[in-house]
Amino acid sequence: MILSIWRYCHFSLAAVASLFLILASLTGAILAFEPITNSLKNYSINNLNEISLKETLSVLDKKFKEVYEIQITAEKFVSAKVLTSTNQTEEVYLNPINGETLEKVKPKSKFFSFFYKSS
Repeated sequence: MILSIWRYCHFSLAAVASLFLILASLTGAILAFEPITNSLKNYSINNLNEISLKETLSVLDKKFKEVYEIQITAEKFVSAKVLTSTNQTEEVYLNPINGETLEKVKPKSKFFSFFYKSS
């Protein structure tokens, strides 16, 4: 009888632990897709070390009314918060050599941010 209780106790603890591990592996697999989708965008600049900030700012001053912030993301994308000629504030990915706007920065997906908030 006592052996049976320990056997059921051990089984129930193993079942709970396995459910936790399955849940952790599923959320980890889902979170692994965000960097993959970011790296599929081809906005990275190869010779970023050779481009000076002064050159980039002079090009951006000609294209935009105001440049508030410039940053380089982990994927080597150059993003900037700018004021356009229509007085709209935008955050865009751009080419620092010619100031060409590649795409507007999209907010983080609600799907991925849900998992980041819970962890």
